[in-house]
Amino acid sequence: LVGKVTFFDLTVSGGTFTDRISANFVYPNTIVTDLIISGNKCVAVGDNLMAGYELSGVPQEKWSRGLSNQIQAMDSGDAFFAVIYGQALTNTQESLEHKLVVYNMDGNELYRKDLEKASYLQAVGDLIVYGEGRSYVCLDTKGRSKWFYNALEDVQAFYPVPGEKQVIRTSG
Repeated sequence: LVGKVTFFDLTVSGGTFTDRISANFVYPNTIVTDLIISGNKCVAVGDNLMAGYELSGVPQEKWSRGLSNQIQAMDSGDAFFAVIYGQALTNTQESLEHKLVVYNMDGNELYRKDLEKASYLQAVGDLIVYGEGRSYVCLDTKGRSKWFYNALEDVQAFYPVPGEKQVIRTSG
């Protein structure tokens, strides 16, 4: 298996111009499963790595890191992404199992929290909502608690109401 992340420049057109690839990155033994784009930055997430790209001009890989744990859940907000890690992929000194980690688009860790039994993850705007069972907590990217909610049924999603201290919840 070979994972590829290919950037195309579609601004140039014409019958004689055939190659619109502006950058191509190849990752052996990797399946790239997700792309997160925020502003002029992009993060590719695979089954065993994360890589960050700068999109201004010719795209360039700015950082990459191998994963030590499976990704149980992942979501992105405004200029950040959050990951809940599952089982370890390899024997490492520091296990990320059952941890919520919030990263900025440069791959720097903003916040980390141990979870007992993660059941839910959602990022909206500059907020992160995680669930353990039917208990839900909303945090900002610095880990400051905004609200919590104990539900009587499983929640599908939370939607903050702009300009209000309210949220809409959907459940099944």
